Amino acid sequence: MRRKPTAHASPISAALAQMLEAYAQASPAADPTTVRLAHGRTLALGGDAEQPDCLVLRGRDGALEVTISIDARGTSVQVVGASLDLVATRDIEVRCASLRVQAELGVALSASRGDISLDAGDDVVIVGERVLLN
Repeated sequence: MRRKPTAHASPISAALAQMLEAYAQASPAADPTTVRLAHGRTLALGGDAEQPDCLVLRGRDGALEVTISIDARGTSVQVVGASLDLVATRDIEVRCASLRVQAELGVALSASRGDISLDAGDDVVIVGERVLLN
C-alpha cells in the first residue's frame, strides 16, 4: 500500500516519501515504504496510527536501532545499540529542560586541558558511599 505525503506532513516526511517513491519505481516489486539495506537491515517510513510520521531503522532481527519521530511536540530521535560515540573536532552542546544520565557501571568526566565547571542556580547535592575530594 503506497503512502502519499499528506498536506500536514513535515518537510522531512515528504522528502523521505519522495525518496522511497523513487526507489519503488526503480524496483516495482518492492514495498514503497520500506527499503532493504546491507547486512539485513530495513529502513521504513511511517509507523502506525499514533505515530505516522517516523523513520525507523531495524536490525536484521527486527529490533529497533534508530527511530526519528515527528509529532506535534517536535522531532525526537532514539538510538538503540551496543555503543554510541559522538565525535566532534569542535564543541558539543546540549540544551534541554532537564538532563539525566544513568549508567550501570559508572560515569567519568575528564578534561585533558582546562577546568571542569559545575554551575548551579541552587544547591549542589553529592550523595555517595564515600565522597572523595582531592
